[in-house]
Amino acid sequence: MVEVEVVKYRPIKLIAVIFTGIALLLLIIGVAAADWVDVKFVSVKDGWRSWGLWEECYDVTSSLTACVKKDWMSACAALTLLSVFGAVGALGLGIFGLCTHKRVLYIIAGVLTAVGALFILISVIIFPVKFSEDISEAHRSDLERYDIDWTYGVTLGGLFFLLGASIFFFIKQEDQEVSREKTSMPAYYNNSY
Repeated sequence: MVEVEVVKYRPIKLIAVIFTGIALLLLIIGVAAADWVDVKFVSVKDGWRSWGLWEECYDVTSSLTACVKKDWMSACAALTLLSVFGAVGALGLGIFGLCTHKRVLYIIAGVLTAVGALFILISVIIFPVKFSEDISEAHRSDLERYDIDWTYGVTLGGLFFLLGASIFFFIKQEDQEVSREKTSMPAYYNNSY
């Protein structure tokens, strides 16, 4: 039998980095896809039209163009992009922090994820409210209904993962090591990798 030392660690910061990576992936999908809202107009027979962060106007038919105001749409897109950049920075700092074990890197990553989550929260609140106002005002007679689409939900998922990552980045660990014990392994076990 061979004596081996087994060390168990708390993976809190690793979970924060994984959450940040998942949030980044979800936010990139949210920024890239054009399906934040599905709109159904009375004059359109073939179904729904999708509306995303980057479309100010949409040609519904040859005689109908639906538009929303550019100011709030640009603000939502900018806030979402800033959140993506913050998540990229937090992911890089988190990975570097895992390698160096410096708390200041985790704190900065936590601030970036918290600010990014705040930006996404503002964006997901503003978008449906202002979209509803603009589309209902301008096209009341042509509008049948509109629904929040899957990309909006994916972006909300990114918000929740950013919040979780922020909390895990801010948790202070006195020592990452949980326990250290010696155990016996069979003789064929070779730990000389």
